[in-house]
Amino acid sequence: MSWSTMSSRDRRAVTIGALVLLPPLLFIFGVRPYMNTLADAREQLITEREALARERAALTLARKNPQLQHLADSAMRQMEPRLFAGRDDVMASAELASYLADVARGVRVWVQDAATREAIAVHLEPICRVCVIRAVDLLGAEGNGTAELPALRAAAAALRAGGARAVLVAGAAWHGRIVDLLDEEGAETVLDTARVCAPRVAGLASAHAAALAAHLAHGRSLLQAAEAAQRYVAQRLQRGR
Repeated sequence: MSWSTMSSRDRRAVTIGALVLLPPLLFIFGVRPYMNTLADAREQLITEREALARERAALTLARKNPQLQHLADSAMRQMEPRLFAGRDDVMASAELASYLADVARGVRVWVQDAATREAIAVHLEPICRVCVIRAVDLLGAEGNGTAELPALRAAAAALRAGGARAVLVAGAAWHGRIVDLLDEEGAETVLDTARVCAPRVAGLASAHAAALAAHLAHGRSLLQAAEAAQRYVAQRLQRGR
């Protein structure tokens, strides 16, 4: 059936349907990606401005008080063994992720992978505040983390039944998108983001959980921290490191 052979009533129905569908489609595929990109750019701009301000303040202070700069350099030399000096960005990031994972445990944010799943279920889930797990570990490697939302909800609920106050299932592929499912005391939130076509980045799962812990340590709510951690992972993938 072509447009020319349709009755006036059918044409009117098709036109009304198109007008009804156009705004949500425009929001989903136009406005929301633009807003997410704009939020990421603003957050990165704030970070860069803060770093620039610190550098300028350090230079000004060094000119005004060389002795204080000498003391700061001495303190830095003493702390140098504690810095993360990997042979490349990936190795340094992995070392940082490992360190932040220890910090995460200190604030009862537990990081797990498939190799430690059984021990965590027995010893840690009953006392932890947040359980962070990759979708591919939760759903099995065969599905490559691909699942429908009911399966994610059921898996998160099963984990929370073990005693965790909240569960964050990260990195599930869903209809060409990437979703993180947050189940916080039964209140579920789906965090949806665009899928980034990029080479695999080693240590990114640990870095995601570490970013979550860092934002929680800065006083953000669990939902805010989960959103920020998802944006961080997307930025790392876009940069390829």
